[in-house]
Amino acid sequence: MPIAKNPVRKTKSKDKQAEKFILAASEGPPKAGADERFIQTPIRFPKELLERIDWAAKKRGLNRSSWLRYAATRELDKEEQ
Repeated sequence: MPIAKNPVRKTKSKDKQAEKFILAASEGPPKAGADERFIQTPIRFPKELLERIDWAAKKRGLNRSSWLRYAATRELDKEEQ
């Protein structure tokens, strides 16, 4: 079965961004190094500490990952002073 190129669609200007997003999904997973903003790393925590982290994150309106980045940055900034 031959693979045909996606047809060109006529869209309104306000729909172009959504169309670009949808067509990008058909391109498959992103290439290696495409998003180097964050590097995913597994970290193990005791259950009690993780519960405390989740509580602190919720208190600030953050998710766990954001709160951990915030706390790590704050501690590193303290050390550098």
